[in-house]
Formats: sequence, structure tokens, C-alpha cells
Amino acid sequence: MNDPVQEFWRVLDEVTDSVGLAFDEVAYSVETTLDEAFLEVLELAEPLISACGVLGEALTQSVQPLADGHNACAGCHHYHGQVYGETMLVCAMYPYGPETATCRDWASTWEALGNRLTNSKL
Repeated sequence: MNDPVQEFWRVLDEVTDSVGLAFDEVAYSVETTLDEAFLEVLELAEPLISACGVLGEALTQSVQPLADGHNACAGCHHYHGQVYGETMLVCAMYPYGPETATCRDWASTWEALGNRLTNSKL
């Protein structure tokens, strides 16, 4: 007959191993489910994230020209406003900005935004 103390420790080891395996299976199942759910959420959120980027571009094209002193360019889809070396390229049509208070080639960045959002997955 086995010693009762040894038998107790052997059974306890078996139970501990079984419980550990069960926890590992549950953890794997939960992790797999969460991974799948996260990927689905990302897939659903992608158009919204893209729209936020487009909206950010439109806001920048509306505000940045004012800060740069090119008021006629505020909200223009063609505004570039990047500095190369020491020279700012305002847009391809008027590299140094229009010479008048208004620009005859001005095109709404918000209209372009609407077109991009209409053609997106949103």
C-alpha cells in the first residue's frame, strides 16, 4: 500500500498539471478570439481612420496658408506650402503665391474632400 502522504502529493501534482493545461487552453482560446475581434474592428475602422487623415489635410490647407501669410490660398486644394531649402513653394501655378488678393485658380479643398470621401469605402 502507498504511503498516504506520497499519494496525496502525487494526486496534487496531477490536479495541478490538469488545471494548468486547462488554463493554457482557455488562455489560447481567449487570445485567439481577441485577435480575431481586434482584426475585425481594425477592418471596420480603416475607412474612418482614412477619412480622418483626409479631413486633417483639408484643415491644414485651410489654416496653414493664413499662418504663412497667403490669405488668398486659404482652403485651396492646390496649396502646397512646403519649404525647399530657403524657398517656400506655395503651389505649382503660383510658386511664390498669387500676386493679387484673390486667386483665379482657387479650388475648394472641401469640395475635393467631399469627392474623396464619396469615392471611399465610408
